Amino acid sequence: MLKYVIFDFDGTLANSKDVFISAWNSLADKHNYRKINRSELDTLRRLPILERVKRLDFPIFKAPLIIQIFTVIIGNFRGTLSYILV
Repeated sequence: MLKYVIFDFDGTLANSKDVFISAWNSLADKHNYRKINRSELDTLRRLPILERVKRLDFPIFKAPLIIQIFTVIIGNFRGTLSYILV
């Protein structure tokens, strides 16, 4: 049973940008949100959340449901991350 979850939002533990982009774009295909590419990821990360969801055509009220779906999609990428050794 999983006891702990580590969130690595800045790529310190794992180089996860490509996995995140692929997972989001998979979700975007299914729900008609705007896809993202690697070159715009840093710009999106700097935006306030309301501006970010607006640019991605993502209705903020769907966030709780989409987070669950996104977690499943990310799980499908397990084993594809390159970890940063420290």
